[in-house]
Amino acid sequence: MNIELNIERINFNLANLKLPIIIIIGPPGAGKTVVGLGLSQCLNWDYYDTDVLIEQATSMTVSEIFSKHKEIVFRQLEGALVNQMTKMCQKPADNTKSSGGTIISCGGGLPIPPQNFANLLKLGDIVCLQASASVLIERVGPVKHRPLLNLNIADEENTQTNSTEQLFRLEKLLSERQEVYAQAPYQIDTSNKSIEAVVATIRILLKL
Repeated sequence: MNIELNIERINFNLANLKLPIIIIIGPPGAGKTVVGLGLSQCLNWDYYDTDVLIEQATSMTVSEIFSKHKEIVFRQLEGALVNQMTKMCQKPADNTKSSGGTIISCGGGLPIPPQNFANLLKLGDIVCLQASASVLIERVGPVKHRPLLNLNIADEENTQTNSTEQLFRLEKLLSERQEVYAQAPYQIDTSNKSIEAVVATIRILLKL
């Protein structure tokens, strides 16, 4: 397949990244998006979701990228995004003081490559949200929006994955990624916590 995306030239529009930065990682269903949004609203900080940034920059959904260009290209896009974030935060600060900071919710697989994780550590504080597999599977919603849990991502007319197979694939993902997730300095189990409780816990841990 010919790759139409010129990844090196994609602009993710990150010129206004504000320090400090809090990065939220974890598996699908752990609550990265809702907690990130809740924390940003509570602190009045900017919020970014890496999947949304990639979709906006490519004019394609994550599922379309997986279908048309395969997972390897999506991972390259994630790496390019993290690299651009790191470079933006290394630029000399101007004399204009900006208030607030930035919350970034990452796709589940984004921190797995060692270089990505190393760059995230340079960006700011990494908080990993976790939950039991049974809780995650209840939260993930339609698998057609989650390519790695959807067996039929290439078949637009058949987007259903049975629950047993979905659970198996999720447990496999957790097993493959757990070693990396465990390296995050801050860990929170969201299984039995409300969004408000998780946000409050992050504020306590990071003294916000």
